Amino acid sequence: MPTMMTINELRDAYLKFFAKNDHVVVDGIPLNAAPASSGLLFVNSGMVAFIPNFKGEEQRPYVRAASSQPSLRLHGKHNDYEQIGRTRRHHTFFEMLGNFSLGDYFKKDAISMAWKFLTEDLKLDKNMLWVSVHHSDNEAAELWTKVTDLDPARIVRLGDDTNLWAMGETGPNGYSSEIFYYMGETPNEQSEADFMKDNGDYLEIWNLVFMQFNRKLDGTQENLPKPCIDTGMGLERIASVVQGVRSNYDTDYFKTLIKKVQTFSGAKYVGKDYELTPDKQDEQYDLDVAMRVIADHARAIAFLIADGVVPDSEGPGYVLRRLIRRSIRFGQVLGIEKPFLSEITNEVVEAMGDAFPKLTKSRKDIQNTVSQEEARFQTTLHSGLKLLERNLAGVSKGGSLSGQVAFELYDTFGFPVDLTEEILNARGLTLDRAGFDSALEEQRTRSRGARKTNDQLDFSSFNGTAPTNFVGFDQNTSNAKILRAEISGDTLMILCDQTPFYGEKGGQVGDQGILEITGKTFQIRDTQVLPGGQIIHVIDLIHPVKIDDFENKQVTLSINTARRQKICEHHSGTHLLNYALTAVLGSGVQQRGSLVAPDRLRFDFSHQSPISTEELSEIENIVRHLIDQNEQVVTKEMPIKQAMETGAKAFFAEKYGELVRVVKMGSSVELCGGTHVQNTGDVNLFVIISEGGIASGVRRIEALCGVAARTYLEDRLMLVRQASKELRCPETELLVGVQKLREDHASLGKELARVHAVIEKQEVERILSDSASRPDSLRSIIVANVETGRKEGLNDISKTVLSRVKKETVLVLANAGSGQLQVSVSKGLSAEIDAKKLVQGLMQKFSCGKGGGRPESATINNLQPQELKLILQEINAQFVK
Repeated sequence: MPTMMTINELRDAYLKFFAKNDHVVVDGIPLNAAPASSGLLFVNSGMVAFIPNFKGEEQRPYVRAASSQPSLRLHGKHNDYEQIGRTRRHHTFFEMLGNFSLGDYFKKDAISMAWKFLTEDLKLDKNMLWVSVHHSDNEAAELWTKVTDLDPARIVRLGDDTNLWAMGETGPNGYSSEIFYYMGETPNEQSEADFMKDNGDYLEIWNLVFMQFNRKLDGTQENLPKPCIDTGMGLERIASVVQGVRSNYDTDYFKTLIKKVQTFSGAKYVGKDYELTPDKQDEQYDLDVAMRVIADHARAIAFLIADGVVPDSEGPGYVLRRLIRRSIRFGQVLGIEKPFLSEITNEVVEAMGDAFPKLTKSRKDIQNTVSQEEARFQTTLHSGLKLLERNLAGVSKGGSLSGQVAFELYDTFGFPVDLTEEILNARGLTLDRAGFDSALEEQRTRSRGARKTNDQLDFSSFNGTAPTNFVGFDQNTSNAKILRAEISGDTLMILCDQTPFYGEKGGQVGDQGILEITGKTFQIRDTQVLPGGQIIHVIDLIHPVKIDDFENKQVTLSINTARRQKICEHHSGTHLLNYALTAVLGSGVQQRGSLVAPDRLRFDFSHQSPISTEELSEIENIVRHLIDQNEQVVTKEMPIKQAMETGAKAFFAEKYGELVRVVKMGSSVELCGGTHVQNTGDVNLFVIISEGGIASGVRRIEALCGVAARTYLEDRLMLVRQASKELRCPETELLVGVQKLREDHASLGKELARVHAVIEKQEVERILSDSASRPDSLRSIIVANVETGRKEGLNDISKTVLSRVKKETVLVLANAGSGQLQVSVSKGLSAEIDAKKLVQGLMQKFSCGKGGGRPESATINNLQPQELKLILQEINAQFVK
């Protein structure tokens, strides 16, 4: 029997095994930190973190690595969305155990170590293990028989579909070898023929990828100079083997989560039936699926929030929102009416927090984000489902739901279209997806409106060149050689071998300054840095130039030092603000974005509620105290692991190499590649000018430092002096003066409202008196000019009159003073006489006014006296005999 282990113990055993075999154990990267070159929205395997290394774009200080990588497959070709909870193995979130050779060992050692770990450390039965190799990979097949005692009859040769791995159409690729464990009920009947049935009895537990080729653009293959190893073993899968269960959902993590779901629903979990045909699915099957979906999604939700993702209408935030709302919908299947999901995600933190400290650190953030999103969706879920049910009434099986209805569910009720499709599929219905996409695009076109976008410069021609040597930490001026120059319209782009100019990165704007060449001076208006480390100087041309005048020429580069100093003040001020936020609001504060400019700083961070005036004052005081301490700003390069051990803050949006730059200013310690002041006292002054929410669970602070802060305070002091002069009170009593002014204003408002009420009451009595003198009939038309000083006056008078007349009435009220006309009809007449259509016809006929309303009451605004007169004449001609 295998050695019985929990998932935590199994992960630990794996990493310790490879550490003993000279592998550096590295932390998994955040789910939303896949390299841009991967084209992935989320990290979906352990090898994603090493893509730049496999491609030769980056180097690491080690050649062997091992990790347990949190992964998410809910996007693109790896979308298992519909299968979650319906099979034994499909998940959105999972952990991928992996060991990697970056040009060090190859097939022999990869096979040997995998076999030793499985058969010696985990003590898996060798008679249950099978291996597949590529049909042409004789080397791998031979190694399996030489370095292990695997029965050669258990080596199966397969084709490209299963045993040829490639990073893309071009680039690194190679054969793979997969390891399987027999999970069937009749081990004595194992055979290659039985293996080839692919009926689920033979569970793939480990994939060893031998990267040894590079596919070129013309399709030809060449050998890599240093072959690499990339392996992946799903932790949940190997846990089901070790724990002797057929389903991942029966392993210890999931049993804990499902038990928690049961406590909220009162439903019983059976969990034996998977992949049933529709005719065999019953109520218990639906309950089991719902509990498995919630347990699965809870892990993905907790990790996404811990990695800095917030619910949004697009991108990673949309995926998070979809997972939360899908979980809530399955909660309804279980009969759960009250909020529950934050408790399930908290169980995830309890179960996995020791292995992933970021979960524990983000516990409050996770609970608050989930609770707010859950409350927001619960309020619209019932209404949305009612709308859906109304539109599905009469739609027979095999029918389709209008795309416009699906868009209304999405736009009004927050239903992800995938959720609508899922509900439809369960009923044997389809969605007019083209109609939905059309309605969505119309909305996006409207929202874009007249918004202008700037043309982006194309820097692609600089890719592949050597990274620029940045010397700007120590130098403001530098001689350099131009490596490449490009002209785009009236813009010149320059790449040099070295530069003191800081390229825009990490929130810090790019430097400005001058470039001098052969007696000519050019103004550099911006500096950008490319992913490959190339720093590009952007120059707006006044006169035409030729590229030949620049390439391979020597130049002098000089930054605008006054501007740089202001940027440094705001950048160092940002670090101090970050420290103060954590001190006041707690460790749940995580950076979500920033801007560091010469005239201001902007800092976005996770926090669930507005910050009080008292808290803002405390934050400002902490920053100012750190400034007064005048601590030296110390920078030091060190390995990232050592940096994290010092307590340095790192941010998930940033990409760090193995060697990082640590910036320490007093109690603040962060990883940062930007420029800073020499001492905290150089920040000089700090003042917060605004605080507010920008997204669910994300707040934004804008602040000023140095000269910008001083100018801001001087302007505010001038306003105080002017206000005190206007209020005729000392500056120290300005607040009392403002309060007195507000009280006087409120008192006058009440008196004015009383006067309006008297006038409007008199107008009502006059209208009713005039209408009573008209000849008796089944219905009446009342047209009257009224006096009211309130915008709402016409509407209030209209409601009162209609409530007191006994006949069905068309009431037309005009107010020449405000240029308004309102048409209202009694309830019984609204089906016959539509007030909205009537006013629209009048506006169209006379080409005047603006307005609208409802069939019962509609208004025209902005009428000139002559226009109002013409409209009243028209109404009298139509209605008054």
